[in-house]
Amino acid sequence: MCIRKGKMKKAIGRDISKYDRSFSPQESMYPLDFIIARAGHAWNGIFYEDPKFVSYFPGIATVPIKMSYYYMNSVTTLDIQVEEFIDTVNKAPFEWDAFVCDWEGSYNTLSESFADKGLQWMQQVKERTGKPVFLYTNSSLYEQYWQSRGKGWPLWLAWFLADGQWNTTNIHNKVPRLPVGRETWKMWQFSSTIKGTDWGTGREDAGDIDMWNGTLADMKAFLEKDEVVEPEVPMDKVLVNIDKLAQVRKDVEAYRLVFDEFKVMVGRLEEMGEKLTADIDALMQTIENPDCPDIDPDPPIDEIDEWKTKFGLNVRSTPVVADNKVGGISAGTVVQVLEYDNKANGDIWGRIGDSEWIALYYQGTDFAEKV
Repeated sequence: MCIRKGKMKKAIGRDISKYDRSFSPQESMYPLDFIIARAGHAWNGIFYEDPKFVSYFPGIATVPIKMSYYYMNSVTTLDIQVEEFIDTVNKAPFEWDAFVCDWEGSYNTLSESFADKGLQWMQQVKERTGKPVFLYTNSSLYEQYWQSRGKGWPLWLAWFLADGQWNTTNIHNKVPRLPVGRETWKMWQFSSTIKGTDWGTGREDAGDIDMWNGTLADMKAFLEKDEVVEPEVPMDKVLVNIDKLAQVRKDVEAYRLVFDEFKVMVGRLEEMGEKLTADIDALMQTIENPDCPDIDPDPPIDEIDEWKTKFGLNVRSTPVVADNKVGGISAGTVVQVLEYDNKANGDIWGRIGDSEWIALYYQGTDFAEKV
């Protein structure tokens, strides 16, 4: 299909972190098609979750395309950076569309081994989540470290235009200068100096903005198909003992199973304790008031409420965002809520199965509506 110059409106989005302070996409002067939120970074072997990540969830949930990125660290082991990232993004009550490896030089020691670590992170996150994974870097770093490693992986390129060289009309016709060894790009971070308060965030200056190489429909189609061909690239050295990592994963899974069984046992003990307390109270009331009528042992059952989801939601084993994800349901699904858990902060969770919970209202946003 032939599209005349200036007629195609490309998808526009933001990438955000704690420095943006707040995120309210409805306040953006220009509609945001996608968002890329930082989940965290590592330093000297320790993973740090972005302190604003979870607070951005209500705003992220309303954006068409939802992505999350991780700032790679050259010192921290690969297994920590993979496991902690996946645990962090799994806190979201919605489904992510893609993830990003942010590979930069600041606070890192650049080397071929660090590039190998970034490539292995991308491979493992893609395998573990089943989602597309992008590489974020700039032209000079790509040319030096990623010409062979980056082939077949979608590129999010950092290459900035001067403030006076673009506006919301002409940016759709502009393209970045590609690094040597690269013929295509998917996303382009074309400015890091926008006024954030004009684009849905609380930071006045130094905000980042991005463009997809196509329309929003093109972006959705690419992410759904994920037809990325990953070439076999020889590594300089193995950065992690794969056999040991596999055993660690088995041990973690075994621990989680035991912990789940322990939680079920605790729940049963609590139910038994509540029943025993009720029986004692009833007995004491009978002793104190022998003429009072018997307490109905089978009170009438309340009608079961039905709710319709507004977004695709994660299903958890308990009403906590950090707990185990046991499944997912798509937007528009009608579910029966068997029990409610009203949190002190106003969040509302609903139980839709024996050990299956979804967020109905979370941090100011309705994720489902009562039918």
